[in-house]
Amino acid sequence: MHGSDILAILLPLLLVIMIWNVMWDVVSRLSIQRFYNKGNTFLKSGKYKEALEAFEQVIKLKPDFAEAWYNKGVILEGLWRYEEALEAYNIAIKLKPD
Repeated sequence: MHGSDILAILLPLLLVIMIWNVMWDVVSRLSIQRFYNKGNTFLKSGKYKEALEAFEQVIKLKPDFAEAWYNKGVILEGLWRYEEALEAYNIAIKLKPD
């Protein structure tokens, strides 16, 4: 097998991998936004359990999303789970100190 034969095989494979990565990134961002929006909707309607589940999904997909940690803190505070709320607030502050 010649070098050009290897390139003919590897280049399309590399292109497929690059396209897959871009598509995965778009799908991940859409999922994160969907869960974040659901969490806010549940939070506004007082459905704390559902809101907490949605924000935990956001955090699972994007652990550095400070606003999701903050909202998790708000929910936990509303559920009188103050120590857990404080932990969530502290993480939000570490991620976004301003």
